[in-house]
Amino acid sequence: MSNAGNTPNFTAASTVQPFSCVKVNTTSAFQANPATAETDVVVGITDGSSRLFNTSAAAISGGVLSLQNGEFVQLTAGGTITVGDGLRPSSTGTVVTANNRAQFVACESAASGEVFWGKKIGAVESVVVPGVYGSSRVGRFLLDATTQADSVDIIIAGDSNTNYSGWGWADGFNFALQTNTSALEYATPITPTTSWDDTFYYGVYQTNGAYSKINASGTVVNPAGSPSLGGTLAKGITSGPAALTTLMNRGSGNLQPNISPFDYGWIASGDWADPFGGVLSYESTTRMSWTQLQILYRVVHGKGPSMGTLRLANRLDVAPYTVYGTTSIDCNQASYEWVTSTLTIAADSARTNIQCQYAFAANSISTSRITGPMAVALNSICTPRKGYAVTCISHHGGASMDTVASNVVQAAPIVRQYLKEARSRQIVCGGSGRVIVCIQGGANTGVNPWSQSATTFFEQCATEWTALGYPSSDLAFLGFVSHQNEAVDTMTAYRASAIALASSSPQYTIVNLPTLVSYSDMIYGGGSNVTWFANASTERIHLSESGYKTISGRIIAALLASA
Repeated sequence: MSNAGNTPNFTAASTVQPFSCVKVNTTSAFQANPATAETDVVVGITDGSSRLFNTSAAAISGGVLSLQNGEFVQLTAGGTITVGDGLRPSSTGTVVTANNRAQFVACESAASGEVFWGKKIGAVESVVVPGVYGSSRVGRFLLDATTQADSVDIIIAGDSNTNYSGWGWADGFNFALQTNTSALEYATPITPTTSWDDTFYYGVYQTNGAYSKINASGTVVNPAGSPSLGGTLAKGITSGPAALTTLMNRGSGNLQPNISPFDYGWIASGDWADPFGGVLSYESTTRMSWTQLQILYRVVHGKGPSMGTLRLANRLDVAPYTVYGTTSIDCNQASYEWVTSTLTIAADSARTNIQCQYAFAANSISTSRITGPMAVALNSICTPRKGYAVTCISHHGGASMDTVASNVVQAAPIVRQYLKEARSRQIVCGGSGRVIVCIQGGANTGVNPWSQSATTFFEQCATEWTALGYPSSDLAFLGFVSHQNEAVDTMTAYRASAIALASSSPQYTIVNLPTLVSYSDMIYGGGSNVTWFANASTERIHLSESGYKTISGRIIAALLASA
């Protein structure tokens, strides 16, 4: 299909109407017929002129066709068209919604027979379900995880909908994969080891547990109020060694894996312990039912000159608080770097829950604790098997797509650490190291086109992936515009921009949510009369827990069907 610029003219091999798609006639050079099938390669679109005074046709057999130039073209609807639809040729050169290969995206809605504006996007990689555009790589990665043929990590960023109230799309994806497929969760989210507010949590289907929290003065605020041992847990980006901060820095941005901006924990000197802080806790009664399997507790922490000792532990989270295992890591070495240390705990069929700690205090803080200087940044739990994991890297409330992308660019060193840890732990657990990076947003108005912000995000992640030396074939990108939150969709331009992006790289996959879930579905909960919005009258920017989970199920199902 021709790109913007001059388009070669053809003579008609048969009658062709104005504003019609044409294809090359296979028997005569530079003659064209109307393109009528999804598999036809469109070489041009006729303009509105007629070459004969006594007919409305653009040309009859042997006549010269005048074709439109440029990226945006006028098309004739062969059926009802909705803005953002991917389009394919249909009868007599009209266009209809594509099932598989889209060659245009609709820039406006149209009724059958109407002329409307569309944008050339070329024939994108084949997908087989409505609402999914671009590469099938995301679907293939997910499908392999559901059959335990391989593993995949999903790392998602966006506005507050990414992890709203501990639910959001991150929890929804996790729930959909666990509940609607045969996929096994091989790992928890990768989470910051410290939180700087009192509202840090992930949804019940991901992470439960207490975290060490720091108030504005930098004083330790432990959930159990453990006594001081001389050490203070401080914000590392402003207090830690410059050499470590350079490798774990958010710049001037606001990358938010939790409610507050990312920061690592720094203990400058002395000892520090917290019986209940620095904890990842999982109960066998939740979906995280693999607490009886072999457990690998992984902590990303600093090493460097004169640094102290880190102690990891795993214990029963109820009386008698049985300690299943501990390990101590000497972090003194000549140069600064971030490394991952692992505590491995054997399988135990009698274990009912697990609690992993990087600030181990056992049942008495007198003998086991962190010794500073020490830096701690990320932690997670995994088990050796193939499956999936979902990590929220940023859910910045009120952020436009521009801001979400800018945060990732500013925090490139942190993004690199997340990608490195996701791939590394997956390979340790038996996967090949596949990662899907996902971005969602649009409910908060930005300045740039949706596709520009998404591309900035994708390209920064790709840059960090390449810098780590990883193969591009193991990385895929997924994006979608926020759910429709008004009866008349206010994000149609964003949706058209997103769909057009699907053709720009073989790695990009775009989901068009209105194709998968209608506004009426969200208002009435798919017929249940229990809305999927947080509040159908006053809070439609966010969804309810069931809304995120149900719609995530539709997204995952569509992506699996596209594999």
